[in-house]
Amino acid sequence: MLFKRFFCLVTACFISLQSGATQQNSPPATPVELPAAGKYEPTPEQLKLIDARRAFARQFFKSDIEYEFHSSKSFRAGTLKMLKVTKPDAMFFRAHMGEISSASQLLTFIKRNKALFQIDEETLLSLKDISEGRPHTAAVFVQMYKGLPVFDSIILAQVFEGISYIRSRLVPGSRLSLQSVKPQITPEKIVEVNWKGWLSEGTKFSVGPAVRRKERGESYLVPVTRTIVENGKPVVEKEEASVSLVVFPRLGSTRLAWCFEDWTAVYDAISGEMIDGEKGPHPVGLFPAIRASTCPYRVL
Repeated sequence: MLFKRFFCLVTACFISLQSGATQQNSPPATPVELPAAGKYEPTPEQLKLIDARRAFARQFFKSDIEYEFHSSKSFRAGTLKMLKVTKPDAMFFRAHMGEISSASQLLTFIKRNKALFQIDEETLLSLKDISEGRPHTAAVFVQMYKGLPVFDSIILAQVFEGISYIRSRLVPGSRLSLQSVKPQITPEKIVEVNWKGWLSEGTKFSVGPAVRRKERGESYLVPVTRTIVENGKPVVEKEEASVSLVVFPRLGSTRLAWCFEDWTAVYDAISGEMIDGEKGPHPVGLFPAIRASTCPYRVL
């Protein structure tokens, strides 16, 4: 049994690499011409905010700051990508009275620096995680649109009596446009399609009804069971897939999609076609170490 699982893992790694190589030579599911990346030049208002943060860091902590924006050809163009102080333990934003929690400090900073992120009034953020740690605590927020998380769009910061580092992958609200948030494809069907290779190895298999995870919006756990024969005896194996309904933004289009939380497979929630990720006889979802997740609800 252990040998077979090891063999499956090795096979999955090989197939994953082969699939990745194949995808590089094949057109994407949704043909979109992506222009060459270019450097984004911050606006005067953004530079003014940057200079204010730099002056604060220099005055109180004798430290400079570093910053980077998303490229001018990216669908996140114009938004801040990274901002940090160069001196360890220094800060460019100090907490004020009442801003006790990490979350409140980060939200305050975002509200005061909307131009820095190029976000509008419709951009909503939902608390994703507060990771307690010393000397820093990470506060993480997920960008929301029409009640759903925007795929791979988060903002996080190291917060400890102030902010010393911030990382952003927010999408300008003006670039998101989705008519409906009602999926036509069920989470059970998506799991069956994506796990077909693994399921087909069994003599019997079933995909159970999805169970909604109330604390995570439109996120579901889907039980999967198969029966295989080992040494002439039937062995029942059970797994559980975790999928979430998300807003999937790309240049020129915004799509409603299902994404697997334990890897990066993404399917159109209306048509059912795969629009991102990899697929093979053995689902990479069974071996999450193979590929890092960019689906919401996981701290990156």
